[in-house]
Amino acid sequence: MPWPGMGLAGPPSLKVIQPAGRVPPYKPTSNREGWAGETDLDVEYAHTIAPGASILMVETPTAENEGTTGFPQIVIAEKYVINHHLGGVISQSFSATEQTFGSRQAVLRLREACSGSADMYQSFGGQPAGWYPTCGTSEATPEFAGIVTLADQVAGRPLGVINSYLYRLSAQRSARIVDVVSGDNAVSFTQGGKLHTVHGFAARRGYDLAPGAGTVNGLKFVRELAQAANRHHSR
Repeated sequence: MPWPGMGLAGPPSLKVIQPAGRVPPYKPTSNREGWAGETDLDVEYAHTIAPGASILMVETPTAENEGTTGFPQIVIAEKYVINHHLGGVISQSFSATEQTFGSRQAVLRLREACSGSADMYQSFGGQPAGWYPTCGTSEATPEFAGIVTLADQVAGRPLGVINSYLYRLSAQRSARIVDVVSGDNAVSFTQGGKLHTVHGFAARRGYDLAPGAGTVNGLKFVRELAQAANRHHSR
């Protein structure tokens, strides 16, 4: 079927699995409406960037809640997908504050299965169907997953962990990776009627803790990433 409003055909394949346990039937509660929107966003923008890619949506039965629930099921689901070679790129969107993890090891355990948000259409119960504005990392995550999927296609194989290639290209000052040299990731919020500001990190030339290695010129980056990975693979 056509992809609503985007002028795209549907993906070659769109499957839904529940490897970490049965997911209860959808009910339009505020919590589940929020996750339904996040899920729509991930699927739509991964497909928008990589329209020829098959999409596997992996559902888990427990909502991620500030690091206190949900993560074990996410890891189980990731391991199932990886061990059964069901996909070459994983996109996921969630958030939890650092204080919800009691130790460094609690955070490191979440990495074992990992290789490391734009105008969206939604039509689930609890909210009117239609187009909703969205932005931020929730959109950027599936978009970058789509970019890596295109690089997989150019390379003719899943690239796996791409961190080393990104850092190498960044160190070479590749035109494909665009350095972000201004701004910061400070956050201000109101709590108890008082404005609070958490001072983050400032962007600077080269790698930094605000935008990392920077952003990418997707059109050029895809081919260069594939070439860098294949050169390393052929050694």
